[in-house]
Amino acid sequence: MTCRFDKTSQGFLVKWGFFYFPYLEFKIWRQLPTAFLPQNINQYFILLPMAFDISSAYLHHGPRSTATMLDIISHVPSHLTKALYIPKYDDTISHFAIYDISKEYSEKVGVNPMGSESYKVELCLLRKPSGYHAGDNARFLVDVDASVSIHERVMGRDPLDAEVSSPIDGERSAKLQIHTGDSSFELTGHECYPLPEKETKKRIIRYPYMSMSGNHGPSKALRCDWQVHPAEKGPLRYELVDLDRQGEGDGSILAIYHHHGFESELPTSYSHGVLLLPNDSTPLFDITVVSSLMALLATIRKQPAARKRSRFRSLMASL
Repeated sequence: MTCRFDKTSQGFLVKWGFFYFPYLEFKIWRQLPTAFLPQNINQYFILLPMAFDISSAYLHHGPRSTATMLDIISHVPSHLTKALYIPKYDDTISHFAIYDISKEYSEKVGVNPMGSESYKVELCLLRKPSGYHAGDNARFLVDVDASVSIHERVMGRDPLDAEVSSPIDGERSAKLQIHTGDSSFELTGHECYPLPEKETKKRIIRYPYMSMSGNHGPSKALRCDWQVHPAEKGPLRYELVDLDRQGEGDGSILAIYHHHGFESELPTSYSHGVLLLPNDSTPLFDITVVSSLMALLATIRKQPAARKRSRFRSLMASL
């Protein structure tokens, strides 16, 4: 199967076999300076993965669907300047790394309003670390088996470790254990659903919260929630809120996770995004937040893809 880039009046189309991906002319090429494009673009395929990421939105939503894709702009507290990249993974992946991309994120992505079209495009265009390039800074290694193990990568001191146990069928809680070398702390993550379900033409969407409680360090209790506010801040953004400081504005937001992609809702088939943390956060805080995020994302992926019944089928089922 061949791949070809065809020029149009507005940009370029990617042709893969018999299929065209015209969403490129609205999303990628508008963002790139003309000098960036090679004279014979058919010889260059480095942008092809990004083409499929972005054009998938076109296939699902149409070429001019920025409104239906919920480009809701939301405020980011100024203290959240540390950025960790969560690579794309699903329940078939057993190993992956989480990378620090703070510098690249602040220069190219963070300058755009979170949730905006430009934010999503720049996040998609950002070079993703893979461990094969100089400067790729893997902060954590994640192993997924019956439970999720998280290992800190650090030199000069003992690394921190964490383990997230999978909830037993029928239960809505997960256990998080943080190991600091000479001591351990345990937290409990409990999923709950304070928001009403959303009905679309094809399915019913649920918005889980993850309530975290337990000890975080010696004699320090932690009470926080992973919350989503679809109408106010968009369905692709979750924020970790300190319940003891709730109502204090930016000070109550401990971390933010934003999805990498153009979907109108968080996908349940995979996870992929960026995690924002305070610039002065401690390693213990970072691994605790990452562990709680792994529990949250696992909960989101386990949401049933419930399809909305037609009125006729609902009536027949009641007979």
